[in-house]
Amino acid sequence: MCPDDAVDLWSLLEAVPPQYRAEIIEGTLHVNPAPGVEHQHVNDALTVFVGGPHMFDPNGPKGWWILSTPGVRVQVKEEFAPDHAGWRKSKLPFLPSIITTAPDWVCEVLSPGNAKYDRELKMPFYARLGIEWAWLIDTQKRDIEVYELRGDRYERVAVTLGSEARLPPFEGIVLPVDRFWL
Repeated sequence: MCPDDAVDLWSLLEAVPPQYRAEIIEGTLHVNPAPGVEHQHVNDALTVFVGGPHMFDPNGPKGWWILSTPGVRVQVKEEFAPDHAGWRKSKLPFLPSIITTAPDWVCEVLSPGNAKYDRELKMPFYARLGIEWAWLIDTQKRDIEVYELRGDRYERVAVTLGSEARLPPFEGIVLPVDRFWL
């Protein structure tokens, strides 16, 4: 749906039932089914293994806010919710109640129903916003693709298929990748 009026668009977004995920990208409302069990499991693993060390471990690397499915409002007709997003605290010193700053890192968990949407719509959108790092986690292939923004496009800089990995921009932690999969 693509109404002309931003107020109408926001009204449509707010009316989406909670069992769906809705985003406004490029002035269009996109509604998708809620994530499945595998998707949710990987999201939980990201919260524990990336968010935990950076936000809650007193001996961890710190320096980042890591959130699961945050709503980010970057323009009048834009609100997106990556599966995970991270902001360097040097860029966003505190978490506001409404985030209007594009993240430094996003992560999308791919599943058969959303892979095309995440790759073909969201990745170019993230590049236009200038988001430096993007991860795509494929639950079927059991891999993590790491992309770095170079100019106006993402370039894949790493793929992991192993049981552990140090991935940018979080090289300070070892991810137990084998624990991401059911």
